[in-house]
Amino acid sequence: MSQLATHFKSLNYLASHLADSDSFDIDAQHFARLVRQLRDDIYDATSSPAILDRLDQIPDLNLDPHERSLLESLLPSGARSMVGNYQNKQKILAQVQEITRAFNRLRDLLPLPPSDEELV
Repeated sequence: MSQLATHFKSLNYLASHLADSDSFDIDAQHFARLVRQLRDDIYDATSSPAILDRLDQIPDLNLDPHERSLLESLLPSGARSMVGNYQNKQKILAQVQEITRAFNRLRDLLPLPPSDEELV
């Protein structure tokens, strides 16, 4: 299996297990690094303008903390933290799904050999 195919497989695996992760912040940072690495690998693997244009449209994972609303700031600090953490996690998970879908659509355009599980 090529390195590019391995990166796609890792990206999909991490995206599918991120929501249930015990170390969400660390895994989200790992996902962001993997996205940057996969993007660089695709730039190296192809010179097709159509593929590169689509690649440029895929956003980076934004790991900035959640900004509190006025109502959230009125909550006690424990509840405020819980609400902020939950909303931040949901925002990141939505971005992860969007990025993963975009890379999977892009993968179909790349000249990659079939992965091992597709041959079974």
